[in-house]
Amino acid sequence: RAGLELALNSSSSGNTAAVGAAAYMLRTATELSAILLRHSSPQSLAVLAKACYSREQQAPVLSAAVAEAVAAVAPQLGPQEVYGVLRLLVEHLRTEGLDETGFRALYKGFEVLAESMISCSAVLAPRYLAEAVQLLHVHHYNEPYGLWMIAKEAARRLNEFSPAEVVSVVEAVAGMRVADDALCSNVAAAVSANKFMYTEQQLQLVAIALKRMGCANAL
Repeated sequence: RAGLELALNSSSSGNTAAVGAAAYMLRTATELSAILLRHSSPQSLAVLAKACYSREQQAPVLSAAVAEAVAAVAPQLGPQEVYGVLRLLVEHLRTEGLDETGFRALYKGFEVLAESMISCSAVLAPRYLAEAVQLLHVHHYNEPYGLWMIAKEAARRLNEFSPAEVVSVVEAVAGMRVADDALCSNVAAAVSANKFMYTEQQLQLVAIALKRMGCANAL
């Protein structure tokens, strides 16, 4: 708590006249993040992040700063912890009344946490990986290489997912527009090998998603 109070007090100065409001907020968030990192352990940052994002109202600069700090210590926290923080943060991206400047600050936090999660997605639990792919799609994460990486990882581990999770993942990947021939083939092979586990509706949804990915008649 003392570290957080120090961070907030230290980040209050600055000349807003020289830069736009959004740029100023993002710069302030980065400065605040550095202070938080100096005064907090990885575990205490995770606790702070969950407390911060569990509040109904968000202070965009603090939210972005906490996200940057958590992303910096992601290797010490582990992918499940980072994903848990990310899930709480995205709930605020559609907050009514959030102005453009506040949204940009929050979205910056979303981007840095998403990047950290993607980098360790190979060790995410299957359920969390499936949810993460859908989450990135829904909230319009648009870094092409990151999307491609997590889509490939999900396709590699399709056999670990339930039929409902497979449908969710394939629909999300189709919407991301990052599919390639190898990814399409992996999806078609995994679903075909376990068709008996899928309902007719689920098979139809997978077929539609594969068509959107450029793989018509794959099933």
